[in-house]
Amino acid sequence: MGGQAVNPENGKKVAIKEFVKKVNDYGKYLNKKVKVGFSDDDLSTVQHVYRYMKNELSLNFPIDFYVYHTKDGIKKYVQ
Repeated sequence: MGGQAVNPENGKKVAIKEFVKKVNDYGKYLNKKVKVGFSDDDLSTVQHVYRYMKNELSLNFPIDFYVYHTKDGIKKYVQ
C-alpha cells in the first residue's frame, strides 16, 4: 500500500469544520449565539484558516469567528 502525502492545512480544515459544527449544534440546543477562535504562531496557517472561516464556514454557520496570529507570544487579531 503506497503512502499518501499529508496536507496539514486540509487536516486542520476537517478538524475545524467538525468542531464548528458541534459548537453550532450545542449553541442551537442552548439557544445561544456562539463564538469560535483559532490561533497559531505560523502566519501562513493563520491566513489559510482565516480565509476558510470567512469564505466557507461563515456561509453555513452563523458564528462569530476570531483568528489570531501568536508568534513570539504576541496575540494579533487577523482581519
